Amino acid sequence: MLPRPALAEEAGTAAGGDLNGDGVVSAADAALVLRAADGLMTIDGARCAAADVTGSMSVNEADATAILLFATDRLSAFSDLAGKLSGALFGERYADRFSYQGTVMTATSYRSDMVSVSKRVLRRDESVCFVMDIYIRDITSFRTAFSSGEYRGKRESVLDMAERNEAIIAINGDFYSYRGEGPVVRNGVWYKESVDDRMDICVLYRDGRLVTFEKGVTLEQIRAEGEAYQSWVFGPMLLDAEGHAMTQFHCNKGILATNPRAAIGYYEPGHYCFVLVDGRQSKYSKGMTMQQLSQLFEDLGCTAAYNLDGGQTAVMASKLGVVNRPYDGGRTTSDIVYIGEPTGNAEAAE
Repeated sequence: MLPRPALAEEAGTAAGGDLNGDGVVSAADAALVLRAADGLMTIDGARCAAADVTGSMSVNEADATAILLFATDRLSAFSDLAGKLSGALFGERYADRFSYQGTVMTATSYRSDMVSVSKRVLRRDESVCFVMDIYIRDITSFRTAFSSGEYRGKRESVLDMAERNEAIIAINGDFYSYRGEGPVVRNGVWYKESVDDRMDICVLYRDGRLVTFEKGVTLEQIRAEGEAYQSWVFGPMLLDAEGHAMTQFHCNKGILATNPRAAIGYYEPGHYCFVLVDGRQSKYSKGMTMQQLSQLFEDLGCTAAYNLDGGQTAVMASKLGVVNRPYDGGRTTSDIVYIGEPTGNAEAAE
């Protein structure tokens, strides 16, 4: 730890972040904040003001996290957090998952002040699974793109679409162009308002909730949940209303068998995951049945999850290139789901 002198302007007091008055901001100050937040000690007005480094008018765990970030040189000034916490999908939580001194990208992670993505590779059910854990502060970071940059455009590879849209991480979408019915909502724009009543449907709402609907849902029911930001029609949904794995699915029986998979998982607004399971490659990765994929999402702790197009279409790409080993090299498709830096515009242009 490399503690530094507290600066008055950083917390609006003469001892911003320095609760114990030793002239430096350190882990000891964070410990005092936690004790105060838990009601284990009482602090006076001056120290309360010094403790509220996030400016939320309360003293809580987020202040302790900010003090630790500052003390370990991961935060240059408490003012760097201004505007990033109050408007975030998850408020002041998870502040330590982001970078406040420029974007940091490695082979397994990407961190900026608005987006955090980390990769895990799991070996499970004789398969290789790529899990991207995603935290975003702004819903416009969760985007979709059409092939060739237009609705029903010429099909492209996931990598080409990811590169053109400066995606941090991307997976194939639901191959919407092969379906006669919708709904199709992309980046806040409605392209098709019909509903395929034979399919489970997934909708990401502007408030960050991802909701899966069983087949037979109506357009009125979808709209009643809120303002739709993205929608997918492929499925099936992979978890029940309690977040438990399922054994019965609403889909063509042909896709229940062992296959490469691409899917989206949801924990809470702002926290998601992309999962890509390689398959059909002996001695490397077998692929998963739908029931195995469902169990994986329960084990990951998701509260909802949705299956996208799979098989040869299942491809994941990042800024470093194709992440997985697609079956037979992969194939072109009509759309991607991806994470990017926020646009601040809920009708983000592609």
